Amino acid sequence: MTRFRHHRYWRPLAVVAKVGLPPVVLIWLAWTLTVDQRFSGLRFDWPMAVLAVALYIGALFSNAFRLSLVVRSLCGRLKVFEAWRICLQSAFYFVFVPLSAGFDVARFAKISALDSGLKRPSIIGALLIDRLLGLSVPLVVFTVLIAWPGLLPQIEIAAETQWALLGALAVLCCIGLLLLSRFTLWKDIDGLLRSLVHNSSSLLTALGWTVSAHTCLYASVWCLALSLGINAPLLYIVVGCVCGLILQIVPLNVGGLGAGEAAGVFVYSFLGFAMHDAVLLALLPYLFRVGTAVCGGIWEWLNGIRHARAAFK
Repeated sequence: MTRFRHHRYWRPLAVVAKVGLPPVVLIWLAWTLTVDQRFSGLRFDWPMAVLAVALYIGALFSNAFRLSLVVRSLCGRLKVFEAWRICLQSAFYFVFVPLSAGFDVARFAKISALDSGLKRPSIIGALLIDRLLGLSVPLVVFTVLIAWPGLLPQIEIAAETQWALLGALAVLCCIGLLLLSRFTLWKDIDGLLRSLVHNSSSLLTALGWTVSAHTCLYASVWCLALSLGINAPLLYIVVGCVCGLILQIVPLNVGGLGAGEAAGVFVYSFLGFAMHDAVLLALLPYLFRVGTAVCGGIWEWLNGIRHARAAFK
C-alpha cells in the first residue's frame, strides 16, 4: 500500500477543523438546550446565538494574547497561535480531569514542551501571574458592587455588611499572599512579578487583554441568554458570572461543574429569577466551557494522530 505523504493536503483540513470546530460545537451544544421546545417554551434566536459564540471566541483569543504576552515578558517566547492552542487543550483537561488540577498541569507541560530551555520556576511563576491577572477583573467588579450597592437597587446591603464583606475579601487576599510566601518558588514568582510591574507597558497591555476577555465573556453569556428567550439585564449577568468566576478558585469539580455554578444558581435566584431560569443562566458559561473542552480534545486527538504518523515513517 502506498503511503500518503502529501501533507500539504492535510494541513488546510487541520486548520479548518481547529478553527471552524469551536463555533460549530458551541452552537450545537446551545441547540441541545432547546431541542424540545414544547416543554421548555424557549424560542431560539440563531443570529443572537452566533453573536454569542463570536464574542466567546473573542474572549478566548484575548486570554491567548494575555498568556502569550505574560510568558514572553517573563520567561520566553510563546506565539499567540500556540497560546490559543494551549488555552483550548487545557480547557479539555479542566473539564475532564477531576479537581481541575489538569488545567494548570496541562498548561505547564505544553509550554515546557515548546522550549526545553525554559526554567520550571519561571513557567510556574508566569502561569500564576496569568491566573492572578485573570482573577483581578472579577475581584474589582465584585468590590465595586459591594461598595456601591445602589447599582443593584433590589439588593439592600447594610453599611456594616459592606465593610464586613470588603474586610473578608482583603483578609482572603492577605492569606493567599502569605500562603504563597511559604513556597520555595516565591522568590522566583516575586521577582517575575516585580519585573512585570516595572515593565508598565506590558502590564497595562496584559490588563487590557484581561478586561477585553471578561467583557467578551459577559457579553457572550448575555447574548446567549437572550437567544434562549431569557430577558436578563446585562448587569445581572455580570454579577452572576463574577461570583462564579471567583468561586472557581475552589479546586473541586466534577466534569467541570463546581462551586462556581452553584454560586451562579444562588445569585440568580437571589436576583429574582425562577429556579429553572437561574439554573440555565448559571450553566451558560459552563456550556461555553464544555464546547471549548471538546474542541481542545479534538485538537489533542489530531496532534496525537500526527505524532503517531510521524513515528511510523
